[in-house]
Amino acid sequence: MSTTELIEQAMQLPIKDRTLIVTTLIETLTAPDALYEESILEEAQRRSDDVRQGLMEDLSKEEFFAGIDLKK
Repeated sequence: MSTTELIEQAMQLPIKDRTLIVTTLIETLTAPDALYEESILEEAQRRSDDVRQGLMEDLSKEEFFAGIDLKK
């Protein structure tokens, strides 16, 4: 399975499951500085909270991939 296929499948999961996946993956990253790692986790948590509180909209997989294509 390609990374793109994995992301497409993950995007179909409920927000709670996607948040768990993101948080777990972020925790596996090694950062040279503990403060840097902490800031990444804090940002992921803030964004997750914003989505749950309706302050930020969830993206469809099409919107997600369109955003990636625009950044190339």
